[in-house]
Amino acid sequence: MKKTALITGATSGIGKAYAVAYAAQGYQLILTGRRQELLESFAHDLSTYFKIKVTVCLVDFTNTKAFNSFISYIETALPIHVLVNNAGYGLKKVLQRIHLMCNGIWSMYMLKQVFILHTSFQLTLKY
Repeated sequence: MKKTALITGATSGIGKAYAVAYAAQGYQLILTGRRQELLESFAHDLSTYFKIKVTVCLVDFTNTKAFNSFISYIETALPIHVLVNNAGYGLKKVLQRIHLMCNGIWSMYMLKQVFILHTSFQLTLKY
């Protein structure tokens, strides 16, 4: 069975680098980001070059409804073997909309909790 890596903030920078690294190791990927065109193009390139399955999830973690929909999706997409929690904001956006950052941090915290709980449950069933 192929392993799956969930990488948030995969459209650029460190998230993009992690996506390439895990794709090169043969992982299936679930990539999240807010910039649809960039994310889909990148996913297509990875899928074609590395011959892996890449799922794109366009999600803004500051949007509670979008976050809840994403959590529902990943609960059915599991098992996820690796979580690279890289979603974030550019500094300019943080300074302009600081109140959204708090919600985004809470959303990412909740994403980690769902991942940890599900992984713990899987390990309990396995052993």
